[in-house]
Amino acid sequence: MSPQELTQLLDGLDRRLALGEIDLGTYSSLKSKFTSQGNGQTSTSGTAVLETTVSSMRKEAVALRCPSCMAPMKPPESSERSVVTCEYCGGSFALQTAQSEMDQLKSGIRKWISELAGSAGTGGNVDEAARRFIFNDKLLPSLKLEANRAVEVYAFSRHQALFSFPLIDSLGNTPFQQAIASAPDLTHIVSRVKMVIARVQDPEVIGFAVGEPAKANLNFLETNCQEIIYLSNARKTLSGYQPDGFAKSATNLRAAHSLYQKAANSISATDKQLAALLNGLSNRTKAVGEAIDILASVLRDNPATDVQHLSNQVAALAAACDQAANEIEQSGRDPRETVPAVEGSRADASALRIFSKVLQLYYVADPDRGESFVSYLQNCQALISSARSNDKSLVWLDEFTNHLSQILAAVSGEGKLATINRFEWAQGKADAGIQSSLFGGSETVVIDRRVLVPFWLAKLCSSEQKGFIFKKGREVESRLLLDASKTSGAFVRPEANTDASTQISTSLQNRSPLGGATVLAPVLGKAAAIKRFKEIIQSTPEFAGGYAELQEIIYLPVAVAKYTGKKGVRSVAVGFIDGCVNGSLSPIEKKIG
Repeated sequence: MSPQELTQLLDGLDRRLALGEIDLGTYSSLKSKFTSQGNGQTSTSGTAVLETTVSSMRKEAVALRCPSCMAPMKPPESSERSVVTCEYCGGSFALQTAQSEMDQLKSGIRKWISELAGSAGTGGNVDEAARRFIFNDKLLPSLKLEANRAVEVYAFSRHQALFSFPLIDSLGNTPFQQAIASAPDLTHIVSRVKMVIARVQDPEVIGFAVGEPAKANLNFLETNCQEIIYLSNARKTLSGYQPDGFAKSATNLRAAHSLYQKAANSISATDKQLAALLNGLSNRTKAVGEAIDILASVLRDNPATDVQHLSNQVAALAAACDQAANEIEQSGRDPRETVPAVEGSRADASALRIFSKVLQLYYVADPDRGESFVSYLQNCQALISSARSNDKSLVWLDEFTNHLSQILAAVSGEGKLATINRFEWAQGKADAGIQSSLFGGSETVVIDRRVLVPFWLAKLCSSEQKGFIFKKGREVESRLLLDASKTSGAFVRPEANTDASTQISTSLQNRSPLGGATVLAPVLGKAAAIKRFKEIIQSTPEFAGGYAELQEIIYLPVAVAKYTGKKGVRSVAVGFIDGCVNGSLSPIEKKIG
């Protein structure tokens, strides 16, 4: 064998070791053998000698793990390649490095078993009863202790939000961003869990796990450690909103789904509560993974994409996350386990509902796809920024996008809202505001704009006191209106038995489409409206002892009158209900669609 052929043979031997086709002992033996026989012993090529030698050996599959995140690594398609890339975290490593890491872990595992199991862990025949005792008394307690120590720093944050998209991130400090910020360094986590993962997966350890309960314990310990890596990878790779990151994020979530499903199936017969928890986590990761695939597809701006269908799909995935939260909550496990997972699942459900509504808004506002989804998303971000709500939570954004969906449906005639959409009164009120002077003459006025302004409607229940000495009270019901187009919270109390009061009642009973006027978007959320109504009652003497029962949003007409005179031009907003206009109109006066 020539020196060149010997070099080729030894290079091939290195690759076989890295791919796990031979172990370190076999590698050392073959290398020594080929090196000693290498000087002109045969004309057979090095590759042929290696193929013949390896093919005659008993094959044993060896799984490589990523040194960076301990996820399983696929060997390269070609045996000539010596570098592999992890499809979970994106790290690239030399095959020799990955195999060396696994060999070190295996060496440590043999030493650990030997220390705990004594001579029973060094080979030979060990009966089933002895293996069961060694596992339950020695190996399992040690594994549980190491697993708990490895994951304790990540116990609370691991199940936080898994889904977001650029529109949500524009709010700042969202649940997803909090999850990214609170996550410990992944390198530190991997260094702590990799030995536990290697041990619970090791064939020698599995050999001591006699019976299904013992194997289920190993599956759960593996899940408890490996989930941290998959979920951290999923968040990190999603956060950049790049095509490669979407693929990696979805891959990690699919792996987590399979991990949970496997553990749930193995433990269902012995621990129904834990199985219910794992099933809930499995359903959640499956739903979020599918949603990320959809997000990736719409951000690619494929003109053939059926946006309405995707919107419905995402809405179903949001419902699946809500259902997963219910399953986790009802599992009966310790609240320290379930509460963070429930909160994370519901945060994902809320984010997915917003994503679904934005897709629906895009479909309704631009059915012919004249504008790309990315561009539309940027316009939505500008609209949200202009709302300037003090409440920048997902709940607020969920409400806001829901109102936009309702408005667009009502504008297009596909939906109906409670509204008083009439403006015949406007000219009379505008004429009443004309100013005149001795030298300047009278102004002229025209109705410049017709606007439908959202108001939160509440039923006010208060008591009316009568009597000079012995006061008697009776409960009185009336209405309060709170301007929802601003965060300032201006309110008005319509007089009972007036045309305005009658019109409000009629609009609640007979809803109608919107049209012929600019529609303002509600920026005051439900929670903020309830808080504001409480403040109004507490600070208004005539409402003392009363309470407000929040009902819904109603759209009331406001006209902008434009007055022109010798001194210039002025604009005044006049409302159908006196007192409902307080200052300038909301800045969100542009067409919503």
